[in-house]
Amino acid sequence: MGKRLKENTNVTKVKAYPIPIKIWISEAAPPLFGQILRITKLGFQMEIQSTFFNIGNQYKVEFTLPLHNKTIIENIKIIKTMDRFKDSKATLKEYIIEMHFISLSKEHEKFINQFETAIKQIL
Repeated sequence: MGKRLKENTNVTKVKAYPIPIKIWISEAAPPLFGQILRITKLGFQMEIQSTFFNIGNQYKVEFTLPLHNKTIIENIKIIKTMDRFKDSKATLKEYIIEMHFISLSKEHEKFINQFETAIKQIL
């Protein structure tokens, strides 16, 4: 038989996405902020309000995975940039950036796999 939760146990649901992220353009400059829309062990798609990013550029990023509360700091490379309008009047533009991890550590890969499994992104 399956385990039952105690009657007094409170379960707090945590929203999987978006995940806040910091992007360091340089060590001298303050970080930019965005939101991860989807993540895999290969990389992620991020929404940001800046057009600063170009394909091939490399940066350092930091984010904390929900559910397990694991912070990941890794180097990434810009693979694709897209833009779209958030509203029907074409006034609010957003930028979607696809980034790949340059060399994801085994520990961080494990955290991402656990996160994907927990939210049933992978089975």
